[in-house]
Amino acid sequence: MRTSQAGLALVRRTRPDGATEYLTQWSDTWKRLALVGGHVEPGESFRACCVREVGEELGLADGTDFRVAEGSVTPTCEYRAVSGSAGVETLYGSNCTSPSSSPPGRRRRSMPTRRTGG
Repeated sequence: MRTSQAGLALVRRTRPDGATEYLTQWSDTWKRLALVGGHVEPGESFRACCVREVGEELGLADGTDFRVAEGSVTPTCEYRAVSGSAGVETLYGSNCTSPSSSPPGRRRRSMPTRRTGG
């Protein structure tokens, strides 16, 4: 059976009014909002995938602009579905890690807020 493993970044912040916001981005491929993340490369851990994907997709540097905790914030989730792109049954697995803002003593990089939809 085909398998697909993904590492996802659960990026969140608390607004001044106490509400929690989660960072998502629009996927033109899937036509929906998605967490920052991607496929785990051979020999790569979920955490390493998260670090790489945040760097690739957001242009942030690990240890300078953000840091990722050693543990995950969710257990690995596995499910079976027919792949939309491959058209075959696939065993999917995903795991979320949680990047935090820049390490102590480092300058935080400002990220613009963009709202979509009506």
